[in-house]
Amino acid sequence: MFRRAFKYRLYPNVEQQQALALQFGHARFVYNWGLATRKLHYREHGKGLGFYALKRLLTQLKRTSEFRWLYEADSQVLQAKLEDLDRAYVNFFEKRSGYPRFKSRKAEQSIRYPQRFKFDGNRIYLPKVGWVKAVFHRPLEGTPKNVTVSKTKSGNYFVSVQCEVEGVTRPHGEGVVGVDLGLKHFAVLSTGEKIDHPQYLRRAERRLKRLQRQLARKAKGSANREKARLRLARRAERVANQRKDFLDKLSYRLASEYHTVRLENLNVCGMLR
Repeated sequence: MFRRAFKYRLYPNVEQQQALALQFGHARFVYNWGLATRKLHYREHGKGLGFYALKRLLTQLKRTSEFRWLYEADSQVLQAKLEDLDRAYVNFFEKRSGYPRFKSRKAEQSIRYPQRFKFDGNRIYLPKVGWVKAVFHRPLEGTPKNVTVSKTKSGNYFVSVQCEVEGVTRPHGEGVVGVDLGLKHFAVLSTGEKIDHPQYLRRAERRLKRLQRQLARKAKGSANREKARLRLARRAERVANQRKDFLDKLSYRLASEYHTVRLENLNVCGMLR
């Protein structure tokens, strides 16, 4: 058994967008509060603060008169953010990522529901949000374990459903292929095939520069600046989706056609410099 994620587009109405904004904001506050608390505890006592101790402190914090507004958010969403913080520390100590940083409201927002979510046709129920319209372009497989709701910089909403599915051995090709990452070509295979760069960013560069100049001319805090920011974010998101689609299709093709894929371990960024 293993876990697999299925990502779908969400279409919340105005009231549901406000409810999700509240969940995003409260969860972000709890994450930043937890990070600040752990850093302060380490400076004062010389040792870290675990997840369960931090969860008990969160319960005490919510009971104070100053932070009773945290009850507006779903309690499991807030606890899930503390789990994310604990996982970020584990990844840091095991040298898989950098030191955890404070989250910004200008970045992509996300929350996770570990349970109490439901599905009904083309809708999904989220606690303290309600039944939200979704587009299930492919069926779910396995048993849903949790859902993650995210909002991109361009204002689009998505839900990722993590399901536990039974492992299935898929057919693959035979033979071994070597992949050489290059500068003139994206990759050159040992079979002689050359894969060109898709040049998605290069093609959109002129449009992106114009949108960036338009954004820079708008007054900070104005409605026109927000409109310009959204236009730029949507264009940048489109380029990111194109590049991800190219990489996913190429990796899937190599994994399907060959039994073994060998990659070089050269520092490509250093080669570029």
